[in-house]
Amino acid sequence: MTLLLEVQGPHTFRFHVQGAFEPRLEPEWERGRIRSLREVWEIPGARFLSTDAAFWDRWTEFLGLLRTRDPGVSVRLLDATGPQEREVWRLGAPTHEDFRIEQVRARGDDLLPQSSWRNLAAVTLTISAVQRFADTEGVTAWSQEVSNRYDPGGLQVLEWRTEITTREGVSALERARRLGRIDVRPFGDRYSYETNGPEGVDVVALDADERKGRVATQAVAVSRVRQWGTRIGVRGPGEGPTEVSLSRRTRRTPDGVTTTIRATAQGPHALRWVEAKAPSSPTLAEVFEEEARRYAEGVWTVEGGSTPSGEPRLEVKTELSGGHTGFDFEVTANGYPPVLFEGGLSPWRLVVRIRVVAKEVADLRWPQVLPPPWRLDFDGSVESEPFRDGSEWAREATLLYWSQTRPPASPRDLLLNGPKQLGGYVLRVPS
Repeated sequence: MTLLLEVQGPHTFRFHVQGAFEPRLEPEWERGRIRSLREVWEIPGARFLSTDAAFWDRWTEFLGLLRTRDPGVSVRLLDATGPQEREVWRLGAPTHEDFRIEQVRARGDDLLPQSSWRNLAAVTLTISAVQRFADTEGVTAWSQEVSNRYDPGGLQVLEWRTEITTREGVSALERARRLGRIDVRPFGDRYSYETNGPEGVDVVALDADERKGRVATQAVAVSRVRQWGTRIGVRGPGEGPTEVSLSRRTRRTPDGVTTTIRATAQGPHALRWVEAKAPSSPTLAEVFEEEARRYAEGVWTVEGGSTPSGEPRLEVKTELSGGHTGFDFEVTANGYPPVLFEGGLSPWRLVVRIRVVAKEVADLRWPQVLPPPWRLDFDGSVESEPFRDGSEWAREATLLYWSQTRPPASPRDLLLNGPKQLGGYVLRVPS
């Protein structure tokens, strides 16, 4: 997913962002109670790009927002992957107010160091806004720990641990569920909840007294989201699986390429997620579901297709015959055995079956015609025109060759290892 952070105000400014955000909540107190709850987002790796000569003018205009408290300023996050941009999240009216750009920390750009501060500025943005409808009534104490770490695969794991204390009669559990959940929407479609219950949080009451029916006034809420290397596509808790895996194993042999795809998922809608990973036209398919634990697994085998690098894949099968003394038996009468007649040497006969698969039609090129002593029998050969095979293009041919003498080398090796630039055998397509 391609993400754009758009700051809207007197002027509009756009930043390319990566999605590894670091949000937190900060209460603002007044006379022992929470007056407002400020939502703070730290956005590392934001890139401001301007390709014209007005880069410094535009950048100076943006920095001017640091010194203003314009009620009309807001931020929205756009998904620019498709042909049309789609808003996935907004920090502004009507759900937020009092927007601020808290801090801008400059940094060098590792990807384009030659462009830094010429037409590109790489920064870490800290922005915030007050939640207008946050229910903080009755909250007397607040503590939040934010853990942001990366697993061995370099994928982000973000956790909030929020401890809330309320006055007597106000449920700390209810406040913790509402205020302690991370919003997964801004992170993109490769994130999901690890705390994947209906509220997206795990809640523990610290002072519950069930015998007397006392309302808990101390509670801890834990909310955790995780990044994946593949698309999950959730926008809220319980909308997708909690754990997923997706692997591809490719085996390349002289007979061709075989790809095995395995997908597993556990949690809500696990089977739907697994089935969505099925390739088109698999050779073998197996799907397993364990309903009790909401676990699903799918394994598909695909034979053929282009190689993982996208190069065309060639299959060649050969059948050799002939090259020996011919003979025949003549039937005789009166119960005598047939008479053997031996003739001359028969020619060598070669049948070649070729299949080429590629991403593009232009890449469907045949191997060159075999060199002497082989002669291609055009009347005995056939070839297909390009056709769709799943998501790829394919062509097939069956060729008949004759040779007067014993071939000096393997015809299959010559076809596989030689040039592949021929446009057609029977069809006279220009090479």
